[in-house]
Amino acid sequence: MRRLFLLAWLILPAFPVFSQNSPSGAPGDNTSYIIPQKIFVGDKGRLVFPLGSAFAGTESAIIQAADLPRSADLVISRVELERRGAATRLLVDFQAYVPGLIVFPPIEIASHVFTGLEVNISSILSMERRGMVLSGPAEPLAAPGTAVMIYGTILGIILLFLSLALGGFWGKTRLSSFAERIRRRRVIRAMGRILKRLRSAGTDKADKNRETLETLSREFRTALGILTGTNCRAMVPREFLTLPALETGYGLSPSALSELFRHCDTLRFSGADIGKEAVFNLLEEFRELTGLLDAAEKDRYHPPWSGGGVE
Repeated sequence: MRRLFLLAWLILPAFPVFSQNSPSGAPGDNTSYIIPQKIFVGDKGRLVFPLGSAFAGTESAIIQAADLPRSADLVISRVELERRGAATRLLVDFQAYVPGLIVFPPIEIASHVFTGLEVNISSILSMERRGMVLSGPAEPLAAPGTAVMIYGTILGIILLFLSLALGGFWGKTRLSSFAERIRRRRVIRAMGRILKRLRSAGTDKADKNRETLETLSREFRTALGILTGTNCRAMVPREFLTLPALETGYGLSPSALSELFRHCDTLRFSGADIGKEAVFNLLEEFRELTGLLDAAEKDRYHPPWSGGGVE
């Protein structure tokens, strides 16, 4: 008997002690995830937080957009405390309009307050600078009819390559030009969303307006660099006069573009207070320029099957 007691005394400390105490409204950082896995500026997404055993008895609850906090950078459209059997999780549907790390305001639902929620929003312009990398092949499907779909896809690919080889007009150059056009259109649309977000964030504070102009100058120079294939981020206004790709490819006047950036830099570095009206006028000029880029991009395109190709 004494030996059994001694053996138990030696073994018990080797087992961990589990605690059921956890702070209310503080989901574990390692269990949270977003749907989809990568969210860009302006896209809708969902933040999912599986909750611990402390929320096992919590009833389901839903809060709609009218009762949720919102700002120019983040709009929360729906919050749900979902219960599935013994598991409970917090669902937050949102839409962000700025890239980078976004911190959610405190959310109160079913007598619980959740703080410290955050997500990382990607920028389409940053993605274009890094280059797009294709993901690996998906796992084979196990559903009924998978074999038919796989063999049908393989047959379709073979027929497609035969058509390309025999037709002669679907050459490598035209396909790559078509992909390049799609990339340029995405950049122009992303610039339009950024201009809309900067306009909605307008304020009477001079410091905030100066930050707006800095963001406008940086993002627009980056977009022009992607469209022309020239690094425009370090260019001074007069250097845009020697950028022939803008005039030949988009019909834009280099002198007008140079004057627009000169006006923007004058407001940023003059040291004087920047008024809200001046910022709005400048944003309107850049919006018109974005519209000209979009119209020129549409005029440059001719469907490959029409014989014109992409210029």
